[in-house]
Amino acid sequence: MRAPEFPGTAPPLPEQPETSVAESAEEQLSPVSLLPMGASEPQSYNTLEAACANARSGSIIELRYNGFLPNSDEKPITINKNITIRAAKNYRPVISFSTRATPDESDTRMISIREGALNLVNVDLYLKVRHSVTYPTRDAWSLFSLQGPDQLSLKNVTMTIDNPDRTPAAVMEIARGIGSDLDKMKMKTAGTPVVINPFSISIEDSVIRGECQMISIKSSRQGTISLENCLVSVEGSLLVNLGSTDMPEELNEMQFDLQHSTIITGTTPFRIDSGEVQRFLIPVSVTTENCLYALN
Repeated sequence: MRAPEFPGTAPPLPEQPETSVAESAEEQLSPVSLLPMGASEPQSYNTLEAACANARSGSIIELRYNGFLPNSDEKPITINKNITIRAAKNYRPVISFSTRATPDESDTRMISIREGALNLVNVDLYLKVRHSVTYPTRDAWSLFSLQGPDQLSLKNVTMTIDNPDRTPAAVMEIARGIGSDLDKMKMKTAGTPVVINPFSISIEDSVIRGECQMISIKSSRQGTISLENCLVSVEGSLLVNLGSTDMPEELNEMQFDLQHSTIITGTTPFRIDSGEVQRFLIPVSVTTENCLYALN
């Protein structure tokens, strides 16, 4: 794997395989194919957003194009079911996003997972940051946002954040779920045991790069993050623990496991910041094996 080039222009994406000569006109017109769970025939869509909106849990979405689709930045996507998104055979697609000048809250998160599971295989993701964050309760753009007991799995994926103005951004954020404070307070008041299910992030054989933070923690939810055989090159930190107004449950812990990976950061790889008005920080246990760390 070749290290990304910073600063300057965005690092090049991997070379794309040649399109099959047998590609049909239907595939050219409908680059996104959805195979719903239990269905025998695929459904065709022009955007990934439309396919995700119509997918049932267990569905597979295949992308039948190479590189960037012309003039077709995706809109922010919300995943609340179990979905697999993968490249079709002999293709290497790029899922491209771009920021808006006046976003609402959801528009600052390109792929939001809310009590769902997303598997990404053999695709590239690209976010072009063109604007500052203007929504009052948001402080950064993110490519992925996990907001509950979610699962995210990525294999042979490239994630690039092109952010020449160094606007606050993160590849992934672990966010506080909507209403979590109120829900837990009601449960405790009623004497109901509070069970907070963990989240899970798994990244294998992948490249993560950009002018951004890698992972930003804004939650007290327990969970696991694992990187294996990855290259990370970011101008910020690998993991920033910013805490939350939610007090962690007793014995809650976040586990971060890194194996056979190269980590290049512009500042300290692991940073803790509880803020001027103190927030609660969940303990993070880090295990690293056969990894190389470097400051850029």
